[in-house]
Amino acid sequence: MPEHPQQKIKVVRVIARLNIGGPAKQAIFLTHRLNGRYFQSSLITGVVGSDEEKLAFLDCDQDGEVHVLPQLGREISLWQDVRIFFDLCRIFKAIQPDIIHTHTAKAGTLGRLAAMCAGVPIKVHTFHGHVFRGYFGPFKTRLFIVIEWILAYFTDRIVVLSESQRRELADEFHIAPKGKFQIIPLGFNLAPFTSCKSMDEARHALAMNSNAFVLGFVGRLVPIKNPSLLLDAYCQADGYRRQTSKEFSDSTFEPWSVIVAGGGELLEGLQSTVQANELSERFLFCGWQHHVEQVYAAVNVVVLTSLNEGTPVALIEAMASGKPFIATRVGGVIDLMVGDGSLLMADNGGVFTIYQNGILVESRDATGMAGALLYLASHLEEAEAMGRVGREFSVKLFDEQRLIGDIRGLYQDLLAEKGIQFGLV
Repeated sequence: MPEHPQQKIKVVRVIARLNIGGPAKQAIFLTHRLNGRYFQSSLITGVVGSDEEKLAFLDCDQDGEVHVLPQLGREISLWQDVRIFFDLCRIFKAIQPDIIHTHTAKAGTLGRLAAMCAGVPIKVHTFHGHVFRGYFGPFKTRLFIVIEWILAYFTDRIVVLSESQRRELADEFHIAPKGKFQIIPLGFNLAPFTSCKSMDEARHALAMNSNAFVLGFVGRLVPIKNPSLLLDAYCQADGYRRQTSKEFSDSTFEPWSVIVAGGGELLEGLQSTVQANELSERFLFCGWQHHVEQVYAAVNVVVLTSLNEGTPVALIEAMASGKPFIATRVGGVIDLMVGDGSLLMADNGGVFTIYQNGILVESRDATGMAGALLYLASHLEEAEAMGRVGREFSVKLFDEQRLIGDIRGLYQDLLAEKGIQFGLV
């Protein structure tokens, strides 16, 4: 194996696109922060789709770190993917990296295949989530599982974000033995969220009622995120509240408000449904926000409705902002819960599990989510306490310096296994 007593270790990271979301944030952050005395990092990426938003801080190719291959996007195309494979082989042979680290499914497939062809010594792949549930039909899903199983055999280490994700990939889908996985939680600069403006200031900026109970949804409006569940739960909870208000002759009924921050293929359909239900005055669709901390500051509770998740960044950001959340029990969400859950039933008949920092409902369960919303709206002090617990938890576990240390340690271990010597001590 080659020795590099004075040379930097070359790391090339590959990701399909740098849209707003957790995988892209991690890829660009690690590329910039692992450039220095011991590592020379670069990033290969495609372009975002027409219905997506590019990360705001990716304005230029800094010091040649970022290489854009336009065809390396999320869409699968046999001819373009073959072309990308050969482009990656060419780039890898020119750079001669010591480590290839891929992110997301398509980039993970093409990147690792090209790395094998180019003779790259170390291959690492991060599963931020997976496409084995909620994306495709049985045949295509099985095909992707087989592809990942084959690629895993030639991958030196597979990074997952949580223990439940490792169990799922190792025990349920049998992608690789447990020993080949390494758990490295996400890491971020959470300062913008821990120090965000007050609720009154944030609501004033959005022209919202300072006394309203406000729900927040932050993310892509695509099928796997199932945002229509929020609308269904809202309508159920609203109907229950109106009926109860009439029964008790309560003239102080205040409708809830909803902020939807994000975009995607379902946006127009959601807006049409909201309009058809005469809810336009209660729903604020504010699009992609590059300062999303202002949205978190304005809400009482953050809602996640996904059918599948790795570790959802929106919930980490919500906790750092001191907000409780209601989320579907999918993927790695369970690893974000603090304390032992208690099963409760709301007055509307909805069942949910309450933790110290948030509430879980079953996937697609609009009645359970409506019940959880009703519970938090009537227990505001408990909701605020959840937010305090979540903030402490997120800052402790998802710090950016911890992430850098974990990734550096992973690379150091793999370099030692391959007998590649360099100056990191």
